[in-house]
Amino acid sequence: MRYGDGSDRLLNAVHCTDLLIGNVYKALKAAGVLEDTIVVFASDHLAPVMVKPYQTLEKAERHNLLMITGAGVKPALNGRQGTTLDVAPTVLNYLQYGSNPIALGRDLNGPLPTLAETFSYQSILDKKLVSWRTVIDMAFWGYPELKKEITIDSRTKLINIGGQSLTFPSVVRYSAEGKIVEVSYRSENPISGGDNRFLPEFYLVNFASNSQLFLWVDRCRVLATISPDLAKFGEQYCYYNGALASIHHASGVLPDGAQTLNIKKGADTEVSTTQANALRKALADKNLIEWGQVLLKSIETSSFPFSGVQASGRDSVVRPSNIGGKQIVDSGLYLSRLSYTKDPDIGVTFYVDILGKLPVCDKNQGPVSVEQYIKKLPLKPKAKPLFYSVVGNLEAECKGGIANAPTDLALRSLNKIAVGNPYIAVMDAQLNIVKEKSAGSDKTIAIKVDFNDE
Repeated sequence: MRYGDGSDRLLNAVHCTDLLIGNVYKALKAAGVLEDTIVVFASDHLAPVMVKPYQTLEKAERHNLLMITGAGVKPALNGRQGTTLDVAPTVLNYLQYGSNPIALGRDLNGPLPTLAETFSYQSILDKKLVSWRTVIDMAFWGYPELKKEITIDSRTKLINIGGQSLTFPSVVRYSAEGKIVEVSYRSENPISGGDNRFLPEFYLVNFASNSQLFLWVDRCRVLATISPDLAKFGEQYCYYNGALASIHHASGVLPDGAQTLNIKKGADTEVSTTQANALRKALADKNLIEWGQVLLKSIETSSFPFSGVQASGRDSVVRPSNIGGKQIVDSGLYLSRLSYTKDPDIGVTFYVDILGKLPVCDKNQGPVSVEQYIKKLPLKPKAKPLFYSVVGNLEAECKGGIANAPTDLALRSLNKIAVGNPYIAVMDAQLNIVKEKSAGSDKTIAIKVDFNDE
């Protein structure tokens, strides 16, 4: 089945699906099913940004489908703003269960305002949902209550609480009575959110009160920010139990296997606001990523998801450097390229290429040309570059200064950074510098690269 001239297979498929849904409706009506049955046709998402016709679709007014028909349903058009959360209470009212809210959902035919009507801007709605996370988690997941003893297993990376388990690295925040209020997990790709939300420290810095009790299980070097004695254990797993203001807390390295731990409960009698503020600042300075942002226009007028570029300093907590989800473990500065292909069958595919380490401090090396690295690893067939980047940290060899700055890149900040410092340069598809960023050796920096947003 063809839509228009038939050149776009996705639109052909949508057109065909529309016909098939119509055929289903006709068959149900002809069979008399609609006389005593409620039938719901619904969708849960619009076309993603990676598909070929997205630019065309984005210009039109689009809505997720919610069509209800059958016994007792009178023809009508409801133009209220809602979300998929509102589907269940709306349908239940048609089934004679009354107009009642269900969690965050509201009956679209009822008197109560929907979430989308209450918070008309998506950014505000997103922030509200984050602020309600604790309540939602407790209602849906039912965290176990912390008794006096728990078991932490370094081999399975599990915190065992009664008959339930939580994975780590994570921060478990709980009340003085042992009731878990939130669990924040560390992501293997922390830049995938475009901010610090996938780092558990983010929630300690921004949401935990001075007296909020928590259990934090993570790499020892990560916990060393609030418990310096743990630094010597490096990549082993350690734990910290207490509050930011606790004068007395429990911390230590985990053995190879399971360890039983007595959880701190009850209100602290010895606390220090000064200590809490200092630890919160230390976590913000050392354990969170320092973000920047750039906006690029792609070669074609297409929309793309954002991409993250991360550089970790020699002494930083958040490691390693990361380009679009591909990690760079070794020190040094690396040239990378993010490119894409567009296919009418599968939409957009992205490619991240590490083109090579730039020998900027090798005095025995001749002039460095970025173009030479690009030619050594050609683009995939039909691929086009989105952007290039130089990412990493300045290795010890650079103690004497930069000897071979790229001859075909005007990296103005490169000569100003010290050994161990993280560095990022983002270039557009034509290798024009659009952003440079650096920081101290104990920092991790990142740049969020957005495309074609106004």
